Amino acid sequence: MAKLLTQLIISIVFSHFAIGQITIKGNIKDEANSENLAGISIIVKGKQIGTVSDRKGNFQFTTFQAFPITLSISSIGYSSQEKVIETSANSLDIRLKEQAILAQEVVVSSTRLEESALKSSSTIEVLTAKNIRESTSTNFYDEIRNLKGVDFTTNSVFFSSVNIRGSNSTGNTKVLQLIDGMDNQAPGLNFAIGNLVGISELDLDRLEVAVGPSSALYGSAAFNGTILMNSKNPFQHQGLSVLLKNGAMNAENRIKSDGSALGSTPLLDYSVRYAKAINDKLAFKVNFSYQKAQDWQANDATDVSYRNNYNYLTGNALNNPAYNGLNFYGDEIRANLTNLRPALTQLLGLPANALPASIAPLVTGINQVSQLTKIPTSTIVNELLPSVGVARTGINERDLADYNAQSLKLNAALHYRINEKAELILQGSYGKGTTVYTGSDRYFIKNFSMGQYKLELKSNNYFLRAYTNQERSGDSYAIGIQSQYFNEAWKKSFDETSLQTLSESWFPQYGLSFAGGALQTFSTTYQTALKAGQTSEQAYQTAISAKNTASYDLHLASRAFADKGKPVYGSEEFNKIGDKIAKTPIPNGAKFLDKTNLYHFEGMYNFKEFKWANVLIGSSYRIYQLRSEGTIFAKNPENNQEYNIHEVGVYAQGIKTFLDEKIKITTGIRYDKNFRLPGLVTPRIGLFMSPNNHHNFRISYQTGFRLPTAQEQYLDLVVPGQHNLGGVKAVIEKYDLIGKAIEEVSYNAGKPVVYEYGKFLPEKVQTLDIGYKLLVSNFLLMDFNYYHSIFPNKMSSINLVKVNADKSTEIFNVAQAFAEKITAQGIAIGGDLLLPARFSMSANYSMNVSSTKLFNNPKFALTDASGAILEEIPPRNRWNFAVKNANLFKTGISFNVSYRHQSPATNNTPLLPGIAKGSAIQMYIPIISLVDAQISKKVKSLKSIIKIGGTNLGGNLYRTTLGNPFIGSTYYISVLFDELLN
Repeated sequence: MAKLLTQLIISIVFSHFAIGQITIKGNIKDEANSENLAGISIIVKGKQIGTVSDRKGNFQFTTFQAFPITLSISSIGYSSQEKVIETSANSLDIRLKEQAILAQEVVVSSTRLEESALKSSSTIEVLTAKNIRESTSTNFYDEIRNLKGVDFTTNSVFFSSVNIRGSNSTGNTKVLQLIDGMDNQAPGLNFAIGNLVGISELDLDRLEVAVGPSSALYGSAAFNGTILMNSKNPFQHQGLSVLLKNGAMNAENRIKSDGSALGSTPLLDYSVRYAKAINDKLAFKVNFSYQKAQDWQANDATDVSYRNNYNYLTGNALNNPAYNGLNFYGDEIRANLTNLRPALTQLLGLPANALPASIAPLVTGINQVSQLTKIPTSTIVNELLPSVGVARTGINERDLADYNAQSLKLNAALHYRINEKAELILQGSYGKGTTVYTGSDRYFIKNFSMGQYKLELKSNNYFLRAYTNQERSGDSYAIGIQSQYFNEAWKKSFDETSLQTLSESWFPQYGLSFAGGALQTFSTTYQTALKAGQTSEQAYQTAISAKNTASYDLHLASRAFADKGKPVYGSEEFNKIGDKIAKTPIPNGAKFLDKTNLYHFEGMYNFKEFKWANVLIGSSYRIYQLRSEGTIFAKNPENNQEYNIHEVGVYAQGIKTFLDEKIKITTGIRYDKNFRLPGLVTPRIGLFMSPNNHHNFRISYQTGFRLPTAQEQYLDLVVPGQHNLGGVKAVIEKYDLIGKAIEEVSYNAGKPVVYEYGKFLPEKVQTLDIGYKLLVSNFLLMDFNYYHSIFPNKMSSINLVKVNADKSTEIFNVAQAFAEKITAQGIAIGGDLLLPARFSMSANYSMNVSSTKLFNNPKFALTDASGAILEEIPPRNRWNFAVKNANLFKTGISFNVSYRHQSPATNNTPLLPGIAKGSAIQMYIPIISLVDAQISKKVKSLKSIIKIGGTNLGGNLYRTTLGNPFIGSTYYISVLFDELLN
């Protein structure tokens, strides 16, 4: 056996020399104008050997491959072609034709293997570097929103979240985002934070979006879709590239700290990429990217308290004492004036000299009125302290968050070709950014960083990959938590240490001030009525009516009295208190100390030698190492350490073609196991049929799953208004909720339902996809898609009320899977049309609904009887339309004008309190209609493209999710230099 293995190794190592070294050289030109083309990739098909053309279009490399040799030639903006050569005696003359339509795009997201986008059995959307150069968006990531069937939420100028067939999530855990095969999620947050610490625009080769479940290949989080971003290989994309972009941002709602309009602020975006192949074996690349801007502002004052019979349409800071502004924080702390009745009743029995000076007049006055009117003191107290909810005065977000957003991305990679079949890659990426993110709180992500480090051995038929994501939260803190501690720092809500401290607390000051004012109004009116001849009973009713009429002014006066001494924004005291809380870790402050790591190991092998089918197998193993020092995640009581999460998966796929590839069947199956949860199997099957090159039909049945995230499992975090817990039983038992807490919806309805521990399982989806693509003479490409999804056990959360021994209540939000079967369906239609003189048009439309009624069901969000949000669907109708020209009358000028439209959508952002989420009245996002445009000029002599553009021309304010910032206009000018630009 040892002898046989030795012979095998020797044969592999020296097989090249048996064939002999062959030199392949040639020249590449544009077919239309015979200009030399630089930077064109030439590789031996099925191998890891090749090169790129130089500035004069020439190329040359050596190989040990035996003739005949098939070369794959490709470049941005040109149709790929294959050329079979029989000998290296002559120099090759290759002509490339400009590609105008995506029919020939090669994709890998559907099967992990290269295949034509036209012939995929799954729905795939593609962005190439050429699309990005011609886009109207300020960065490539924002261009994703123009793809068919894709939704987008914007948390910050540099942080957006992609949503596919799902909710308007601010941090989507149901779409997997891979960069060069690495999951780009921040392991503590469990989702990719947009492109804040992702890939540089200059280094992006192509982006693919697999619309719909793809868990059978990619595992958890590929629930509604998968985004694959592949960077440029330094062997195939060499030279120096520089992108300089300056812009101006405008939004009428942005204001300075003094309340004046902020006006225009600069947007900076600078990137540099350099790649070099030292020889046929070794190549490297380095990337630098930096972005900076004054962020969009979230300043929605809508009342989301749903208290005192007010809702988001009727409540405001003036008329609702329990006002809770959506983007105001600290006002989540509330109490009812009735809570003060027992304390005030006890004070009535104390002598005046035993009372604090601020309370004595009220106590004396109540006793005097009781003696005068013969009305029991208890009745008077009840009238003076009515059943009204009161909230502390909130703080505006702009006073707590720093809107100076920035993003720094560094990347370097070393590629070594072991032989013509295998390439070894050592890659490292580091990103650091500052932004604001919307979750169950608004989080100021300050100096957040994440490193990704990978070692990979890959070939055309296998790969072995190991990488790690190292998340560091930096100086990040929760704004809502900070505001609550801020209010408690300058004046406690309740301080029952003594009568004196109680009288100096905020809620007692508010309540007793209200009671004092009400008593004065009552007494004056009562005496006046008696003098006017009314009986005592009539005078009493007149006084009560006057007191009720005065309640509006009494509430305003009481708040002003309780707020005396509150530090003013910008003052030394304000900054001192705020900074101290922001730097103090949870639970005593607002800072979270997340240093969670992810370790991932994966391998795949494609059995190309099987003639009866193309079969591949793969497996993965993943570890989450939770490390937040108790500020985010619960600790294991057995060792007082935070938990580790282990996940393993194995998968297999088979592809069989018939009738000269006119029919293709794709099957796959995957098994995954979280070590603390039941394992699950996810199958898939797809059929592609193409009777000719014009008509292409596809149908697939795909299943997806999503393992509960680290936060859904082990979260233990107090946020404004509630305490969020993961769904693992040990976490919930810590707070003694099972069998004792009450479901909040039932508690508010007066029909209490006791909470029992529910199922905690991986989330599943079963989707039927039907699609059709029509290609007409390479000038028209149409794509139609319909899907129908069933969710047998949605992961959501339930709000619970825990009633303490002193009758006070606590709100807990607990993750849980729900057995209700939810359906969702939708359609997506898109088209690309080439017109004369290089003009082109593109348009797409998508619609998504929850229920079995596709066209007439108004529901966008479904809740169960407990108030749990079971399904949220993105805006029902979304349109994208664009007109462009890539080379206007051969002047080197190009332009692109795009229009985006989105219908109104109800929205249940996690920032809303539970009582608002469960309300029948749901807040919504109004219509969004936007126009973006760009015009650019290619300057060949400078190897540069100069672009001028703008987004949201006209400046109509809009937002994509409740609680998120309002977005205005951005105007920019950019210069792209590429030494191999054609």
